Amino acid sequence: MLGGRRAVSLRDVTTLHEIARLSGVGKSTVSRVINGAIGVSDETRDRVLAVIDELKYTPNGAARTVRRRQSGLVAAVFDNGTAEPFQQPFFQSVLDGLKRALNSDGYDLLLLTKDQSGGFRKRAQYFSADAVVMIGVSEGDPDVDQLVAAQLPAVAIDAHIEGPRAGYVTSDNADGAVQAVAHLHALGRRRIAIINGLANTLPAQERLAGFRVAMQDWGMPIAEGFEQRGDFYHESGYEAMRRLLSKREPPDAVFACSDMMALGALQALQEQGVHVPDEVAVVGFDDNPFARWCRPSLTTLRQDGALIGETAGRAVTAMVLRDAPPPGIRLPVELIVRDSTTPRRPERQD
Repeated sequence: MLGGRRAVSLRDVTTLHEIARLSGVGKSTVSRVINGAIGVSDETRDRVLAVIDELKYTPNGAARTVRRRQSGLVAAVFDNGTAEPFQQPFFQSVLDGLKRALNSDGYDLLLLTKDQSGGFRKRAQYFSADAVVMIGVSEGDPDVDQLVAAQLPAVAIDAHIEGPRAGYVTSDNADGAVQAVAHLHALGRRRIAIINGLANTLPAQERLAGFRVAMQDWGMPIAEGFEQRGDFYHESGYEAMRRLLSKREPPDAVFACSDMMALGALQALQEQGVHVPDEVAVVGFDDNPFARWCRPSLTTLRQDGALIGETAGRAVTAMVLRDAPPPGIRLPVELIVRDSTTPRRPERQD
């Protein structure tokens, strides 16, 4: 019992008025405390929380968690490097799913980027973010290491980050590459090249590893120069395809590790008068909206960006609200077959 006050049963607490009366504050202040809003002094917050604890008042779970919530914000931080992540439809769908999950748990989304003005760890802490979702970061990044060491609840998307309060959500990238090679092999393609993404990213590393394993399993050697490096964006796919076409024996199939690079490859092939898919088959990765509308329509590995974002959002709020363990989740991908891959036409007999 607080200060000799008579304990009030849960049945008696039907509005914020009772909490406000016992705390000696206004109802709006009680509401701000319950919702974890800023602008309430520590002394007042503690007094309201003491009454809430005594009454065992738990509206929508907020009172159980408000001691740990300072802002009601989750920061989504981007390491954009030299590229613009918002040009990627995949990232847009990730953000849609992330925002939906956070809003359902009563959190708002704060967007931050890592740039010359300083690392995102300090910026997230400046805004008193309750947790962080990292997008486009790399293992070994000192700023990521500092964030993990700070034990602020954090979930990385497409980066294998682990710590006492840090985990990850990603697609099954290696399996996607295996599916791509198996599909092309079944179509009779044997000289298969890969246009990979940024080497320091988890998706690029895992997709390349899956590609190599699948090529070996199917007994298909990887020709010299058939492992091309890109950056997941259109221009790098275009330039990589031009390099492949300059070889004395070009590939008869290409696995591009993003749809945007696949689109660049298709442009290079069309400019050189190479027919897709008769002469060169092309497989992408993502299933961005334009994959079905480009000509020829693009065979690709579908990863559900919205589900990735939603899964990351639910995981990070569970860490904050329920002390849940950090996630380590790989979501399946699905091969979507369209016009950019078909069986090789039989040779004409004169």
